[in-house]
Order: sequence, then structure tokens, then C-alpha cells
Amino acid sequence: MKPPSVMTIAGSDSGGGAGIQADLKTFSAIGVHGCSTITSVTSQNTKTVQQVQDLKPETIQTQIETVLDDIEIKAIKIGMLHNKKIAETVYKTLKKQDIYTVLDPVMISESGDPLVTKESLKTIKTKIIKISDLITPNKEEAIELSNKQIKTKQDIKTAAEKIWKKGPKTIVITGGHIDGDDYIYNGKKHQTLKGKLLKINSHGSGCTFSSAITAYIAKGNKPNKAIKKAKKFTTEAIKNGEKIGAGNIPVNPNKTTINQSNRYKTQKNHTKAIKKLKKTNPTDLIPEVGSNLGMATKNAETSQDIIAIPGRIVKLNNKIKPVGCPKYGASSHIARVITTVMKHNPNYRSAMNIKYTPKTIKKAKKQGYKTTSFKRKNVPQNNTMSHGTDKAIKNTQKIPDIIYDTGGHGKEPMIRIIGRNATETVNKAIKLSKKH
Repeated sequence: MKPPSVMTIAGSDSGGGAGIQADLKTFSAIGVHGCSTITSVTSQNTKTVQQVQDLKPETIQTQIETVLDDIEIKAIKIGMLHNKKIAETVYKTLKKQDIYTVLDPVMISESGDPLVTKESLKTIKTKIIKISDLITPNKEEAIELSNKQIKTKQDIKTAAEKIWKKGPKTIVITGGHIDGDDYIYNGKKHQTLKGKLLKINSHGSGCTFSSAITAYIAKGNKPNKAIKKAKKFTTEAIKNGEKIGAGNIPVNPNKTTINQSNRYKTQKNHTKAIKKLKKTNPTDLIPEVGSNLGMATKNAETSQDIIAIPGRIVKLNNKIKPVGCPKYGASSHIARVITTVMKHNPNYRSAMNIKYTPKTIKKAKKQGYKTTSFKRKNVPQNNTMSHGTDKAIKNTQKIPDIIYDTGGHGKEPMIRIIGRNATETVNKAIKLSKKH
């Protein structure tokens, strides 16, 4: 089944952070086919817009009509319309079409440079807005479009009502310049979409938000649901932005998709390792407190980035039994070991605890495993696993295959096997079993 197609009508950002570039990245990340009509070519970076070169109106019209003549466009996003001729051309070309249209009324860049002329703004306010189904102004844009100062939440509602009377069915006044909340009005009721004001000087967040709404609309979502999904998507894109220049930080629409892919690959490897563990059934490795196998995603930071077994791995009727389905954030114990190891070498992302015996350590050394240990009494008790793992690695100056301790008061002795991934960790464990 082919993905739905959408179109963005906007300016090109040579710095790759906003405009056409941000729109197409967003479309791709959400899973729709993105088509484009470039209205202007800007010379800009993360700090400033140096120049704007407008395309000829006939070129803009031809781009739109050529795409529509061949491709079934489910939704259109309109962004930067720099001059009056461009705005008039877009209006005349689209007013004949019955395609859901999202307007991002771009007026000023994040660096403070104007992106529309006064004449173009007038056309946007009187014509473009009439052919728009949904509009996403920020505070300053909402003030301009409604001729209403915004100082209170009631002012936001009044401004939304004034904009709605100009034609759009749905108004979303975005909260990036207010308090992080987004304010929705559909002609019948007002709705506040709660958010958090991120202290990040982002670049391209408005473009990403409006193009994400467009993509979700094209995928069959109703406006309210599309807005909620787009807000979540954009928030993650802002958080995952990377400082690539000296100015504002471009959002990263693709990071969420990459993270999801990493989590899927990690879960797949972990599931494969658990299956092998059950098949080989090395029950002699399971300690009294139970075992667990964890694996972190790339660049994991917390236990929520580490998959493990919620109820641990136990021995039941002489068979290995994982209690519960693998889940991210399921084990803080094994997660502390993994995150500490990753601080020394991020390529080692898995660990498993098994039963300690002197014979097992002897067998490990005979097989060529790098082993090291720590004494519980020599590390702080508030976070034994992190401190103990860190101390053991510093003693060897490299990542060992095994870190063990001989226990303490009320604490069972334990071996922790370290691996690059879950399957490698399990393979190491199986070799230490009496059944191997």
C-alpha cells in the first residue's frame, strides 16, 4: 500500500533547519510522500537570513499544477510567501482545489529577519487565510492576524475567534512564544493542549509543527488528533535538536524515527537472546534472587532506555522461566550496571547477572574471559552497582567480560556478564554453564 502524498509550498532554507527542508524531513519521518513547491530561495544559516531570492510567479504556479496533475495530494501545507505576487499566485492556483490546507503564517525568522513584505501580509490576511482549513500562528502572528493584543488567556481566545471568522475551520495558537501550551479553537469550543516551555532557542519548530499536522491529516486523522500527535512529534524534534552552528538550534524531526528504530532493533536482539537462553536451559546459572538480562539502546541515558525482564529470570520445574515480557525500564538493578559500563565504552550495551561460584570464575579465566571484581564493603551502599561496576572497570582499564563480587551481609554473591549486545552476553553465559 503506497503512502499518502502531501505538498509543502514554502521557502528554501540553505541552512537546512526550516522551510522546505524541515517540511520534507518531517513528512519522511511520519511516513508520507512529500512533494514541494519552492516559493523563495533564502541564503541563511543558524544566525541570520542574508538574502531572499523570490521565484517567478509562473514558476510557482507551474510547480503546483504539475504535481497536482499527476499525484493525488491529500493535504497541503503553506509556509513562506515572501511577496504579494507569490501570495496572489498561490491563492489563485489553490482556490480551485478542494484539498485540506494547513497555513503556517510565517512572518519573521527565528533570527528576527522579516520573511514577508507588508503587501504579501495583506494578501495572506485577506485571501490565503480564506482557503486555509487550519492555521498555526504563534503569539506575534496571531496578534497581526487578529489585530488584537495578547496579554491574557482570554486575549488568546478572543484572537482565535477573530481569526476563525476570516475563514479557517481550526485555529491553533502555538505556545512556544507564550507558555508552552497550545490553544485550539474550532468555532464551537476552546481547548488548551498542555505543554512545557522548552528553554531551547530552536529553529524550524513552527515549520515542523504545521507540516506534522499536514502529514497526520493526510494519514486520516481528524484535526484535533493530528494536532496532538504533531505537538508530541515537534516536542521530541526540539529536544533532539543538535547545535550545528553558532546560532539557533535546528530541530531534528528524524531523531524520533531513528530512536524508534534503535529500540526495535534492541528489543529484537534481546528477544533472540532470551529464546536461546530458554532453548539451552542453563538452570545452574540462575542465582537464588533470580537473574536478569538487559540491553540498552544506542546512547542510552536512563533505565527507560534499557530493556529487561520485569519479574526477572527464574528457575521453575528445572526450566528457565522469564517472568513477564521484555520491557523498557523493567530493571533498575541491571540498568545501573549497563549505564555505568557505557560511560566507559558505549559499545558495550548489555549485562546479565548469574550465580557466583569459585568454579565458575575459574572456568571463565580458563576460557580467556577478562574478569575483575569489587568488594561491597569498599563501595558506597546507596548505589552499589554503579560504584562497584565503575571501580572494577577502573581497576582493569578496559571493559571486562565478567565483574563479580563475593557478597556481603544479606547480599548474595553475584557474577555479572558484560557484552556488546544481549545475544553476545547470553553466549558468554552459556559457555560457563555445566551443561556446556
